[in-house]
Amino acid sequence: MKQAELEVLIFCSEKSCYGIDIEQIACLAEPENDAKTVFFEEMMTSNVSPQGRRKWISVKGGEAISISIPEPETLSRLSLCDIRPLPALFEAARSLGVWGLVRQAERLIILVDLYKNDRFKELVREACNKEKEKNK
Repeated sequence: MKQAELEVLIFCSEKSCYGIDIEQIACLAEPENDAKTVFFEEMMTSNVSPQGRRKWISVKGGEAISISIPEPETLSRLSLCDIRPLPALFEAARSLGVWGLVRQAERLIILVDLYKNDRFKELVREACNKEKEKNK
């Protein structure tokens, strides 16, 4: 991969397509028995019912949490030059980890940084606290 590229896992939920940097993904697998599981849609909004075929991702640094995502479409290399920052109007989306947009063919990909998603950070804190309690 060239320095000026970002490799993302792309998947679509409802009418939106999302991309997650593969550097954040530890693995694409079934969740561990003791892992906290959450639907990606729950991290982004509270009113979407997950449907269709699903896969689970484990996030580096948050392995105690498995995130259910819609069946991934593809791994794609994006040129950093093609990524656009969020318009000021969408500033509130930053708490969801949304950091950029890129047009690919006839669709817009919403780029998400899971480490900056408030719900993910809350889940990591809960998992850490649970682990501390277990080790007491």
